[in-house]
Amino acid sequence: MRTRNLILLVAVSVGAGSAQAGLIWNSGHHEFSGGNESEIRMYNDATAEITGGGIGALLSYDISMLGIYNASTISLLRPSNSSIINIHGGTINNLIAIGSSNTYIHDGTLNILDAGDTSTVFLYTESYDFDPDGGFLQSGLLTGIWFESGNTFSIELESKEAFDHIVFIPEPGSVFLFLTGVSMLLLKSRKDKDTKL
Repeated sequence: MRTRNLILLVAVSVGAGSAQAGLIWNSGHHEFSGGNESEIRMYNDATAEITGGGIGALLSYDISMLGIYNASTISLLRPSNSSIINIHGGTINNLIAIGSSNTYIHDGTLNILDAGDTSTVFLYTESYDFDPDGGFLQSGLLTGIWFESGNTFSIELESKEAFDHIVFIPEPGSVFLFLTGVSMLLLKSRKDKDTKL
């Protein structure tokens, strides 16, 4: 009887360990388009496209590259080291950018954002507003409109320092200067035509 219990205990332990490990992608290109996975880890130069399904935790390391699209739901996304993440939609509950990772967000739903180390989060927005004491955590609340889709967003910052790691593209000041320059060129062109007549 003791032998059977020991074998059963070992089998249950091995099964539980493999279920927690989830998927591990060390290199090559991978696609995830449906179903549910508790955890995915990306290492080395692995690349992936997530186009659907649900993922509990998606952790990217080294120089891995990841694209996330509309129909996907991710509870925790954590880029680290020098990984690159491109988000074009989907729902991400919690994004924690660390290391020297770069995350580019064009569209989608992002509930909570935190960033540290030398990581950078690029937000492609048409416009945005920042309340430094807003949100449930009172660490900051970003609201605005995504440039790509015109959809609105509301992102709560998990820490006050996270805002220092965000770059807004296009920056409202740059857009204003660009439009002012175009207006001046059009005005000059019109004056040149009037002078020639």
